[in-house]
Amino acid sequence: MFGWFKKRKTPPLERVPKWCHPGKAGKSLLCPEPDCNSPAHVYHFQWSALVCQYCGKTNDKYDWYLAPKV
Repeated sequence: MFGWFKKRKTPPLERVPKWCHPGKAGKSLLCPEPDCNSPAHVYHFQWSALVCQYCGKTNDKYDWYLAPKV
């Protein structure tokens, strides 16, 4: 009946690449924990691990996901 309506699929999230620059405004990241996925905003990538402010777990830099652009 509603063939014209299709669910919008979100693209898979991209992990933080090795050569990533946040720019002047910084970058938003998403926690890699499946039950958390909370945002974090960083202004530099001179760190090896980051503690999530919401779930409290420490994750490696390359495990975090880049937040999709809105």
